Amino acid sequence: MSRVAVNLLLYKPGAYLEPCLRSVFEQTYQDLELLIIDNGSGDDTVERAGEILKRAVQRSQRVPAHRIIANEKNSGFAAGHNQGIKESSSEFIFMLNQDIVLDPDYVKNIVKIFDGDEETGAAQGKLLRLK
Repeated sequence: MSRVAVNLLLYKPGAYLEPCLRSVFEQTYQDLELLIIDNGSGDDTVERAGEILKRAVQRSQRVPAHRIIANEKNSGFAAGHNQGIKESSSEFIFMLNQDIVLDPDYVKNIVKIFDGDEETGAAQGKLLRLK
């Protein structure tokens, strides 16, 4: 069991998929697991995610332990993330959407907040618009 589960919810992510996954692979915090949940995209999303993971391993990138769940139907945003929460046994669950690219220290900085204050129940980083 990893300390942090990164639950990535996907629905027809298109060009967002690879940059998002790369940003997870580049995290400086290493006690991660990655759960990729395809929310019924009905296209090649599951295969593309598998290929991106495979290429990263071949390039000797640090790829966290991972699983891919392929849902046949789109259960919606909340239900998709709830599925990821139920599938995780980690201390912390990070719900990630496909259109986000993380700073390499993002997870490390979030965990630091929790380690410094046991009354903190949730944290979110600053979101910046890509130009």
